[in-house]
Amino acid sequence: LREIIVASENGVYSSLNGILYNKPQTDIIHVPRAIKGEVTLSSSLANINYSAFASRCFVTSISIPNSVKSIGDWAFDKCTSLTSITCEATTPPTLGSEVFPANLTTAYIPCGTKAAYEASDWASYSITSFIEEDCPEPIDPTWQITYTSSIDSTVTPYNPDVFGANIVSNEYKDG
Repeated sequence: LREIIVASENGVYSSLNGILYNKPQTDIIHVPRAIKGEVTLSSSLANINYSAFASRCFVTSISIPNSVKSIGDWAFDKCTSLTSITCEATTPPTLGSEVFPANLTTAYIPCGTKAAYEASDWASYSITSFIEEDCPEPIDPTWQITYTSSIDSTVTPYNPDVFGANIVSNEYKDG
């Protein structure tokens, strides 16, 4: 079984991306054993339960929404193709025992959360790389924008040897 499709009229169950959920999609009921590739979970999901994805050997990556607060024991045990995970939670979900397989090495996490993930149970697994996503690019301090009028502007490279160290400022200059 690769996917489960539930009719929208069903009052008890629903499906998304081939996974069987309860109607509001807060709980996973069943993940087909042959599900494969990149898996995106319901944005309403509250918890990933005990062994939910265990032995789903064809899952290569999974996207966990911000709504997930905990991941149960052996949730991804023996997911031998799972090498990266994206977790949108700004607070790392609590983890049960043996949650991730040894081959999982990369976790993509929200900008500004790396310290929290590294200080949590997540760091006790084989994840060697926590990569923060959607971080703004740092401003290059070697460039300055000087506005010479309300119509024209010039971009001046910062070179203290030519202009002096006091030329860089964060002020808007008009006129």
